[in-house]
Amino acid sequence: MCEALKSQFSSVIYLGPVKLSPFSSLKVRILTFLFKIFHLLVYWKRLNSEHTMIRSKFHAGYFKQMIEGSGLDVLFAPFASIELAFIKTDVPICYLSDTSFAQLADYYRMSSKLSSMAKRMGDKIEHAAIHNSFAQVYSSKWAADFSREYYQAPNVFITRFGANMDSAIFSGAENKKPGPPLQLLFVGVDWVRKGGDIVFDTFLELLEKGHHVNLTVCGCNPPKSHPKVEVYTFLDKNKKEDLSELMQIFNRSDLFFLPTRADCTPIVFCEANAFGLPVISTNTGGVSSIIEDGNNGFLLSPDAKSKEYTELIERIINEEGLYQKLSVNARNKFEKELNWTVWAKEMRQILLLTQSRRKEQNSYNL
Repeated sequence: MCEALKSQFSSVIYLGPVKLSPFSSLKVRILTFLFKIFHLLVYWKRLNSEHTMIRSKFHAGYFKQMIEGSGLDVLFAPFASIELAFIKTDVPICYLSDTSFAQLADYYRMSSKLSSMAKRMGDKIEHAAIHNSFAQVYSSKWAADFSREYYQAPNVFITRFGANMDSAIFSGAENKKPGPPLQLLFVGVDWVRKGGDIVFDTFLELLEKGHHVNLTVCGCNPPKSHPKVEVYTFLDKNKKEDLSELMQIFNRSDLFFLPTRADCTPIVFCEANAFGLPVISTNTGGVSSIIEDGNNGFLLSPDAKSKEYTELIERIINEEGLYQKLSVNARNKFEKELNWTVWAKEMRQILLLTQSRRKEQNSYNL
């Protein structure tokens, strides 16, 4: 994000990561330890030490010092509710996220693991972060609507993320054909939450029906194996050779298959679009902000079983012109919407608007 913003602004200053003084670090550790003991004794539940008022307030103090005298026009804070909740500054803040605390806790079914105190604390931090910012930017309508309704976010914007392989060497969607063999691609760390079992069952059903199909899994080690399943447990994009390998995997794949059970706005879907891969997923969370059903892929109900996915894949590869249409639309969507250059241009307008609104408010207050 910062690299993209550098193309739009003459100066982008990094304020993180947080480096507290030895005394402050010790104080945070002691206070957090005591609070966790208290919390365990009262609620009999463990506490996420990263998401506490203690850490939030110390981080706010750190960034306040960094901001003073920096000459900043706008403070851009992506995924930083903890850091910005209690910052006191005249610099206008733009907060970006793909969800919010209450939405994620319920959606990922974390609420049952949280104590009433942890819920209240998380909500208070999120509410403070939203109302301490002049603009709230979300990557999907799903997240934006929730923030407006639940947290009464005052100035909400929506801008989609980009693919983290913008320099992808792509042969052209018009020339792509789905096998044989049909190459299915699954990329995800959490096999269960990302719908890995459904992918594997669908893959077996396609084989049973006589289709020549292969499955590639990246990011995790499936609990099941098969001679036609190729597994890459981990590829690091920061390593040139791993990135090259991952790009080759995308390039030789035909369909990106990730029937996720819960997701906000997975950047990997943007990457699939960059390679002209039609995406098969579920209509859940913010997925529909990237994948338009029938346009650059298909979204089935979260209740859909492997049989329905098998029938859908058969339709895609058998219906005349359907695969090519989906593939071309996927690549076009990447070029027009799902890349960091477009994101940065949209963010420039939002950040400039944030700055101007603060100036107007200051003038009004005077």
